[in-house]
Parts: sequence; structure tokens; C-alpha cells
Amino acid sequence: MIPLGRSSISVPILMYHYIRPAPSISADYIGYRLTVTPADFTSQMDWLATNGYHPVDFNDVARVLLRGHAVAGQAGRDHV
Repeated sequence: MIPLGRSSISVPILMYHYIRPAPSISADYIGYRLTVTPADFTSQMDWLATNGYHPVDFNDVARVLLRGHAVAGQAGRDHV
């Protein structure tokens, strides 16, 4: 169910394979390419928060889509 007054919703999904210190590129090339360092992850989360995004889990998204209940956001605002 899409909330009244909206023709669609958009839910950006981020996926991380590893949040850890980067391994040696020569010892674990694939792991190196799939790793986001904790510092970079923190910077990304800070940017998202500064720009009005907040994390939700799948259950939150399902609640919005299936029942039309908004997800409570920061400062009492409702978000999808």
C-alpha cells in the first residue's frame, strides 16, 4: 500500500559486505574490495543523517507498505 497522496515511495537500500579495517590487498584482494572501514562507514552514516535519512529495518518498510503506518522519524516527523 502506498500512502495516500503519493504515487510511489523510494527506499534507498545500502548493503555492506564487511565493515572492518581493510585487509591487505595482496593477501585478500576480494575482501579488500568488499570492505568499508569503520571510519568510512561512520562518515557515510553521518552524511545520511545530516541529509535527512535515517535507518529503518525491513519490518518498518513492510509496515508502511502493507498497513500504511508511517515510521516515526526524528523530531516526531513521520518517514517512510
